[in-house]
Order: sequence, then structure tokens, then C-alpha cells
Amino acid sequence: MASAGTAVVVPYYTVREGWQTLINVTNTSPNALIVKFRMHEARNARDVMHFSIALAPFDVWTAWIQAGNGDRPFLRTDDSSCTIPQSIRKEGISSSTQSFEPTLVPEQPPGAQVYRDAPDSAYPASRITEGYIELLVMGEADGAGTVGSIPWHSGAADGRPRDCAAVQGGFVAESADWDYVSAIPGDSGSGDPAARGTGHYGPLTTSQPLKVNATLVNQDEGIAVGIESLHLAGWGLGRNLVTATGLPWHLEPTLASHEGLWSTGGLAAIREATGAKAVRNEWASNPRTGAGTDWVLTFPTKRFDTDENARDIRAACSVWRNSRTAGGVPVGEAGAVFVGWPDAPTSPRRVVADAAAERPQHLCPTEFNGCTAFQQSADGESVISATFELYDRQTRSEFSVKRACGPVILPPQSFRAGNPRYATNVLAIGYGLDDASSVLNSAITLPIGRSDGEEWGWKNAGRRHGWLEINDFRDAPVAGFAVKKRDFGAPDRNYAQSIPHAYRFLVD
Repeated sequence: MASAGTAVVVPYYTVREGWQTLINVTNTSPNALIVKFRMHEARNARDVMHFSIALAPFDVWTAWIQAGNGDRPFLRTDDSSCTIPQSIRKEGISSSTQSFEPTLVPEQPPGAQVYRDAPDSAYPASRITEGYIELLVMGEADGAGTVGSIPWHSGAADGRPRDCAAVQGGFVAESADWDYVSAIPGDSGSGDPAARGTGHYGPLTTSQPLKVNATLVNQDEGIAVGIESLHLAGWGLGRNLVTATGLPWHLEPTLASHEGLWSTGGLAAIREATGAKAVRNEWASNPRTGAGTDWVLTFPTKRFDTDENARDIRAACSVWRNSRTAGGVPVGEAGAVFVGWPDAPTSPRRVVADAAAERPQHLCPTEFNGCTAFQQSADGESVISATFELYDRQTRSEFSVKRACGPVILPPQSFRAGNPRYATNVLAIGYGLDDASSVLNSAITLPIGRSDGEEWGWKNAGRRHGWLEINDFRDAPVAGFAVKKRDFGAPDRNYAQSIPHAYRFLVD
């Protein structure tokens, strides 16, 4: 864990029911950076927004995300720093559901073999109203860059970038078009944009250049909370992860690209650094005083173990990221075999790669955390088994329940706990069970509380506060926070606070 890094996970964004998400990105280094900004929807962590930010040395970029047309997330900024596309600076950018829609491209070349399939395509745009954000440093230039280079154009002259149009032009793919059949063109599948060339953005050399702050604001309710982001120092160090902006190059880099583009070989290092044995935090819940608590638990690598549609390049665990050659090996060519495919084209399936090739393989698992890897009929759901230990303020264990795989079922005790099952999960503690009302007005709320109809406002005041531990995650990387709210019925009287989780990591 670090306070700055080359990869950052903001564990939650929301635009639901009046909420906005504010982002502040700071380049703390004396070098120019190009940063990928990527938003993932909560359920299956498919992309809903992606673009790049060109940061000059010591530059700061700010933006806010709010509900736009159809309540889809819409990002706006008043910042002058260059973005790719540059239109974001004046027009903003809207989210998209393309990553889980059935059609990857409007047309396909005659006779081309297209690897696509969208098992979660039937689900509505409302699924993108909350999720999490990744910011990844793709490349770095020494100082402000050489005169006339792409990084130099992003730098300040009289307080504004020199030429954002030139910066955007530097990210056009100069290699051959992707034909949907052969390996992804360009050096390491980058598309060979000019910005990646000699004298422009090179490999990452600074281990902790990026500091990201995020705030959730609900003006109608009169509350705002700053939330803690997960910073990974040294992620991707020594690698050049710059890519072109067009399809399919915009799908990279990802958090798994620690060892190179179109690779999942870096997942082991991510798990070692952020894998959690347990998460602990406080809770407070009392309907009579308007007190309530939500926990956010985000599993930023879960999609590489569960979203494994081998023929869809937008899936995290597809053939394109799981062969041992750069850019992927398509179906039918030497070095890539799908166990059970095409006779059993539905998930789960594994990718088996050529043992003689350079890049380590990452098998798309048939199980994750002891549970079914991908539940195709359940909105991208893949249950994470967990054990819940609830304590009152006297630190006496009030409830303990082990939740295994499968649907949410009431345990024998008068305690109900919703198993984390998405990439981002919101756990509402004691705020009602059947409707599971949450502090964050989440649509994916999982309840934690009594299942016998008794509300949390017991006569014993000690049972209105306490702490909770969730463990047995099987060492899955996790990030999040708790948010407590006191609702007094008026925006000028309400308040809320965010509390960072306490983690017991693998290295502890």
C-alpha cells in the first residue's frame, strides 16, 4: 500500500439519485506522464468510459461525474490539461454500454472470423450508474519532453498547454488495421502511435508519481465524503504501456498489464501486494436517529478470473490476453486451444497456450474463490464466499455466519448477510433487509442485519454501534471504505463521514 503510485484504483463512483463523483489527479513528479482513465461498471467490471490524460510535470487535472442522458454517467471538466480525445475539455464525455452489447463493430470484413460474444448483453444501462475507476500511467517522458515532442506539446505555455490537437494526433494508430483474425498490430499490440516513438513517451521510471483523490457529493441530501483510493507504487515500472486510441488498442493497458500490454502475467504481483485475508471496519445503525452505514468492497482483479468469454476481446479473460504471444492468438491457429470449445461454447472455458512461447499463461478458471467462475444467467454475478463476524460496541461477537457459494439464503441464525458477488459491492448494515435501503442509494445493495423482522434500534444502545469483520476471501485483492450517515431530515442538518477499511493483507 502506498500514498501515491503508477496505478490507482478509486473503489467507487456513483451518479445515482443525486450523487456526483469528484476526481482530483496530481502528477507529483518532475516528468510528463500519459495516464489512462478507465471506468468499470459494478457488476462485471466491463469498461463504461475510457480516455487518456496528458499531464505536464507537477500538473493537476480535475473533473466531476454526474448523471447525464438516461442517467448514464457523464464526465465534465473545467481543466485545461490535454485529454485524448481533446473534446473532453469543452464537451465532456458520456459513458457507453458498448462493452457488454452484442455487436463489437457495425460491420465486419467479408469472410472475417470475429471473436465476440456478450453473455451479459441483455442487462440495462442502469448497471453503469455505479462502479469503480482505474488510473494507469502508460508512459513517461524525462522532464517536460524534448522540444516539439508530444509530451512537450502537452506542457504549459502562458499557463495553458501548447497544442492539444498535436497531442491527440500522436495517439492515432500507425500500424495496420486490426482484421479481427490475426494478432493485434503494433509493437506489443500497441498500434504504434507516434506518441510511443523515440523522443516521446517511454517506459515508466518513477514509482510513485500519481496521487488521486475522490469525493462523493450529494447536494440534495447535504452530504459529501472523501474516499480513500488504492495506490500501487512501482506498477508497470520499466514498461512502455502507451497504446493507440482506436479499437482494440483502447482496451489496454489494464491493471493486469504490470508485465506488458495484452498480458495478465502481472496478476500475481497485484495479488501479493493487495490480497486481503480480512477487512475490518466500524458500523452504526439506528432508524430512530437516522444513523446508517454502507460498506464498499471492490475486487479490482476479479474480472480477470470471472469475465472469461474467450471469443470477446472486451472480456478480461479472453484469448487475446491469455495466449503467450503479444496481441493474442486467435482460435484455430497453432498455440491456442479452447478446452471444450466449440462443442461447449458457453463459459467456463480455459485457454491453453504454447508452452514454448515467452509470455506466461493465465488460465480462465472454472472456479473462482471456490465458487462458479461465471454465472451467465445472473447478470455477470460470481459469488465470493466469505465469513461475517459482527461485533457490538462491547466487542462481543453478536453474529457469525459463513456464507458459501450460490444465491443469498437466510442462515439458521437471525442474521442475514449478502455475499459479495460483483466487482464492486455495497453492503448496507442494518438499514432494512427486504428493500435494503442504503446510504449511497445503491442499486446493488447487499443487506447485513437481522432476518427476523426486529430492527436494529434495540433497547440496548450498545447494539447500535460496533464493528464488522469479513474474511475468508481466499486472498482476493480488495479496496474500499465505509460511509456513515446521520439523516436528520433536512440537508442543512445531515452529515456523513467516510472511514478507510482496515485490512489484513497476505504480507501481514
